[in-house]
Order: sequence, then structure tokens, then C-alpha cells
Amino acid sequence: CGPCKQMGRTVENVAKEFGDSILVINVELTDTTRYLMQAFRATGVPTLVFFKDSKKVEQFTGTLTVAELTSKLKKLLN
Repeated sequence: CGPCKQMGRTVENVAKEFGDSILVINVELTDTTRYLMQAFRATGVPTLVFFKDSKKVEQFTGTLTVAELTSKLKKLLN
């Protein structure tokens, strides 16, 4: 979808800025991965799920700007 592609570019740009301090995993929504939406109670796409120390700490559905995503990640890394 359009918002997913837009968010994908945003995540890609931000991931370059953060380098090895973050790990980005992209999961395409298919019939075989749909269970992940249920597991994380995602209500739409794109959905970003943030983990810290192997625990889910935040979840966001929709799109973010580079500045918004960068701000969220900086807060989570502190």
C-alpha cells in the first residue's frame, strides 16, 4: 500500500542514521504472516512495533515523518 511504501522509505533513512544501535525487521503482510497482526493486535498497516531489551515498549499504526521516528527512537534508546 502507499502508506507502507512511504513508511518503508522513512524507516530505511532513519535506520541508516542509527546504524548498529537499532535492528529493523520488515515483515510483509501475507496470508502466512497475518498471525503477527493478531499477535500484536495491530489494527492497520503500516504498524511499527518497538522493542527494548526483548520487550515490546511501544506500538504505532500509521505513518511517521523522519523527524517523528527519529525522536521516538532517541527516546527509546535513552
